[in-house]
Amino acid sequence: MEKQIERANQSIQNSTLARNVKFVKPKNKCNEYILNEPLVQKARTLLGLKGYYTNIPKKELSDQQIIERYHDLRQIEKSFRIAKSDLATRPVFHFNSDSVKSHILICFTALMMSKYLEILTGYSIRRITDALGEIKEVILEDSVTGQSFSVKSSPNPDSEPIFELLKEKLP
Repeated sequence: MEKQIERANQSIQNSTLARNVKFVKPKNKCNEYILNEPLVQKARTLLGLKGYYTNIPKKELSDQQIIERYHDLRQIEKSFRIAKSDLATRPVFHFNSDSVKSHILICFTALMMSKYLEILTGYSIRRITDALGEIKEVILEDSVTGQSFSVKSSPNPDSEPIFELLKEKLP
């Protein structure tokens, strides 16, 4: 909050209102701004407080259970963000019902596997997929003899701990 107030004061002093500056209000119509003291005081009063509003009666869920459900919801939302961004599950270009269901099943399985890898290694799925994406393998086949040769790139030294953990923990 102190950084936000400092940013607001700098913005007022420089007479350049940056985007999304909190605690600033217009003084007049000539693009002059001042610090919104009542808003600062209200924010200080509410600092550290978090409220939950629900229509569930206390007979059904206690306050602690409501807070726990809220935290569960946050985990679900995080999973959806991972599915949409890191796993790139969208857009879905299927029109057949079975194809759409199969696509969703594959995406859900990938989400489960990614969560398992996050728990197993302690690294985010983004970091794991970036590390795995660095590894390239080329298979060369001699058309005369029919022999195949595999050439694999070595991992980035920054990604080495991830590979060590995966080798150690995965069967």
